[in-house]
Amino acid sequence: MDNKNLFWYGFFANTKKFFGKLFIVAGITTALFFKDYFWFISLPCIIIGIVLIAKGSSQRFDYKRQSGYMVHGGDR
Repeated sequence: MDNKNLFWYGFFANTKKFFGKLFIVAGITTALFFKDYFWFISLPCIIIGIVLIAKGSSQRFDYKRQSGYMVHGGDR
C-alpha cells in the first residue's frame, strides 16, 4: 500500500473507534435519563459502540502492521 492509502486506512480506523466511544456514551447517557427506553435505544447503542471499537481496533492493528510500524511475529 502506498502512504496515501495507509493514511486513510488509519484515519478510518480511528474514526470507527471514535464513533464507537460516542455510541457507548450516548447509550449510557440515554440509560441514565430514560430508563424506560433502555432496551430500545440504550442497549443497541452500546452494542453498536462495542462492535465499532472492536472493528476499529482490528483495523488499526492491521494498519500498524502494514505500515511497518509493528512487525507481526508471523511475518518474519
